[in-house]
Amino acid sequence: MATISVCFYGIFIILLVWIFGSVANEYFSVGSRMDDFLGTVTCIIALPYFFDFLTLGLLKRFKFIQAVYKPIYWFMSIITLASLYRGIYYGLLSQLNRKYLIAGVLLFVSITATSIKSVNQSGKMGRSEMMVRTLGSSTIDGYYRDQNPDRFSTWAHIQSATIENGVLEVFLVHKVQYERLIIESCDDNRVYVGDLRIIESPVEKNIACLVAFCELKIDGEPVKVDRFFMRELASTEQTGLFTWIDVSHLSKGIHRLEVCANNGKDEHSLAANIPFYQTSGSNPNIIGLGVNDPLKVIEALPASD
Repeated sequence: MATISVCFYGIFIILLVWIFGSVANEYFSVGSRMDDFLGTVTCIIALPYFFDFLTLGLLKRFKFIQAVYKPIYWFMSIITLASLYRGIYYGLLSQLNRKYLIAGVLLFVSITATSIKSVNQSGKMGRSEMMVRTLGSSTIDGYYRDQNPDRFSTWAHIQSATIENGVLEVFLVHKVQYERLIIESCDDNRVYVGDLRIIESPVEKNIACLVAFCELKIDGEPVKVDRFFMRELASTEQTGLFTWIDVSHLSKGIHRLEVCANNGKDEHSLAANIPFYQTSGSNPNIIGLGVNDPLKVIEALPASD
C-alpha cells in the first residue's frame, strides 16, 4: 500500500506538469523552471508528510505547526489513499522496538545507495559528468525541427542539421519569464549590439528589444541580422523571433550557430550551441566571402495569407 501511495503521488506530479504546462506553456517552456516548481511542491507538501509518516505522526504532536501542516496532511492523505492503511501501519510499527526500526531504515538506505553505486560508479543516477561539461561541443535533437523530438530546445532551433540550400531558418524562442529583464536592459543591450536607432513605434521597439536580448554568432563571429519577424510555430507551440540567414558563402563542412543571451552589462552567456553541416562550399575565386564576413539578410516577402 505504501508503494501504491508513492505511485499515486507520481500521478499527481504528472497531472501538475500537464496542467501548468497547458495553462502557462511559455512560462514553463524552460525545463529548469518546471523542475524548480516541482521541487518546491515536493519540499513543501511531500517531504514533511513523508517524515511524519516514518516517525509515526511526530509532526502532528506539535500544536504550533498544526495550522500549516494540517492542510498538507489532509491533502496528502487523500491523494495517497493513506487513510486506508495508516492504522495498520501504525499498529505494526508501534509493536517493534525503536532500535530495530531505526536499524532497518538505515540498512534499507545503505542497500539502496550501494545498489545505485554499483550500477553507476558516479552514484548520480546515470548523469554523465562528461556530457554535462561539453556545452559547446554537444548537441540535442531539439535544435533541429526536422528531427521531430518530443521536446524542442527552449532557446533556439534551425530547420535541419544539414543545410543544403545555403540558408539558415533561425527561430529564437521568446522567454516570457525574462520579459522584465528584457525591457529593463533594452537600451543597454541595443547599444551593446550596435543598434543606435531612435525608435518611436512601440511595436518596432518591442521587437528591437527582443532582438538585442539574443546575440547570434557563427563560428565565433557576430552575425548582423537586419530584420526579424514574430512567429508562432504550431509544431512546437512556441512563440518567438524568426529570421533567415544566408550562409552560402561558408565553406563546405561543419559550422556552429551560437545563441548568446545579453544582460545589459556588456556580458553575455552561451544559451545554445547548434552545429550544422554546410553541404556546398563557397567559390574560392570570389574574394571577400570568408567566414568572418558579415552575413547578409534574406528579406521576406509580405505574406499573402
